[in-house]
Amino acid sequence: MSRNIKRVIMITIYFICFIFLTIPQVFAQINHINVIPSKEKIEKGEEIELSVQIENTEIASMTLQIYFDMTKLDYVDKKTENSHLSNNRILYTWTDSLGGKGKRETSKVQTFLFKGLEDGMASIVITGEFYDKEGNNVELEDGIASIQIGSENKVEENIDNTNNSDNFEENTEPNNANLRVMRLNEEGISPVFQRNITDYYFIAKDTLESLEVTAIPENKNAKVSITGNRNLKQGENTIQIKVESEDKTNTKVYTIHVTKTSNPELANSNLETLAVREGSLYPPFDASITKYYLEVANDVKNIEVLAIPQEMEAKVEVQKTNELQIGRNKVGVIVTAENGSTRKQYVIDVYRRSEQEDVKAKEEQEKGTEQLMAILQNEGKEEDKRKEIETKANKQNEEDKKKENTNNLITFGLLGIIIVGFVIGVIVARKRKNKEKN
Repeated sequence: MSRNIKRVIMITIYFICFIFLTIPQVFAQINHINVIPSKEKIEKGEEIELSVQIENTEIASMTLQIYFDMTKLDYVDKKTENSHLSNNRILYTWTDSLGGKGKRETSKVQTFLFKGLEDGMASIVITGEFYDKEGNNVELEDGIASIQIGSENKVEENIDNTNNSDNFEENTEPNNANLRVMRLNEEGISPVFQRNITDYYFIAKDTLESLEVTAIPENKNAKVSITGNRNLKQGENTIQIKVESEDKTNTKVYTIHVTKTSNPELANSNLETLAVREGSLYPPFDASITKYYLEVANDVKNIEVLAIPQEMEAKVEVQKTNELQIGRNKVGVIVTAENGSTRKQYVIDVYRRSEQEDVKAKEEQEKGTEQLMAILQNEGKEEDKRKEIETKANKQNEEDKKKENTNNLITFGLLGIIIVGFVIGVIVARKRKNKEKN
């Protein structure tokens, strides 16, 4: 290998190292929203405070959008000033009393009060629009927090103690057809069970003949029947859990899509990326989560979905209507694995606001802007007053300095005259003394 080639290789290595060292520094400069729960874990029915903080960034005004899992959390303090609950998120407008100038005593913006509704892990995502004192947009990364409601092992405890009324709270409504617990005797089912999610996915080894399914209804008098979990065949299998309510007026079917294969990679129907150009999905994307929420303005009639599979040979199909309707819309993303048969569906629940809701959201934003402008105007008047005082003070200082300089000149002049007179007096006295000697 020649010396020049070695030199080129070394330069390339140094350049790559420089890039990898520089990129983290660039990204480190992006500040984010801090979401700080008052407790790490709460029990069902217990309240918890979430403090929203923004550090090292001077913000003059903002509009926060706080998304949370309404099946597990209840927003308690609905009287918080400048906030209201809309769809599955809280809209909150805020204006800094300092107008974004100077340092605040605390970085806390606001505290929100929630209450636990159901055992499990609840996610909270905070995003929004932020402006500095000049009205320029400030980029902040979304704030994310997770709250554990009840013990992580509470579900397993309930399964083992279903006959103990102290450990298992029932929903005795006669038309209730929900499951409270659903699990397999093998790990790997996705997504994590939630009573409102009816489709689940599982990749089974080719040696697995059957699956044991535990399914417990919320109302113990509801009838549960399980089919399809025995004599699993190669390829696609469907396990159905049918729940019939006590009064027989309501039926709900939970489906587990099982792929039995010797090559799990060929059956991989997970997404690597799921994003929407028109906004942020809630919760943040995770391959094991299949249902998401998105809220858009009234003038958004279509959304652009970016969906990339984990395996490049898998196929992705986005199913949506040509135009979003006012209110709720369902956008499906179907991923078909490389084997051509294993499929998985991700669902985006899109809420398109009405014109009235848009007006209300705009009014909230304008209210925050008006508060900011009032603060800035008051600060402008105070600034003019301060400048006027400073000008007068400077003028007075200049006059004082002139007087001081004049006084100094007079003092130094008098001192010079005294010194000169003293010297002349000494000289005259010496001359007289010399004459007397002579």
